[in-house]
Amino acid sequence: MKLRCAKALKLKGLNSSRPYFIQFSMAHEIGKDEFFDILAEEIQKPLDPMELLYPGEVPLFEKYDEYLPEELIRKGFAYGVLDTEGMRERIEGWLTL
Repeated sequence: MKLRCAKALKLKGLNSSRPYFIQFSMAHEIGKDEFFDILAEEIQKPLDPMELLYPGEVPLFEKYDEYLPEELIRKGFAYGVLDTEGMRERIEGWLTL
């Protein structure tokens, strides 16, 4: 949300406890329907999982990650940990409620 649609959602703050939950605040003028409309619009756009990493972000999780090339760690995280298809399915499920 922060990297792809923060401006549209008028996000003021975002905190997460991966992988369990996220908390965020946004401007009061963004209602529930507009929130879901923005998410629905965003998931229709092509998504490269590498776009979900901040520039220079190297998410180290495993014991020997520090010995691997940074780009390999970034790609492993983006394509192996970030479940972009699961995210799309979850958002689409919200839209049918």
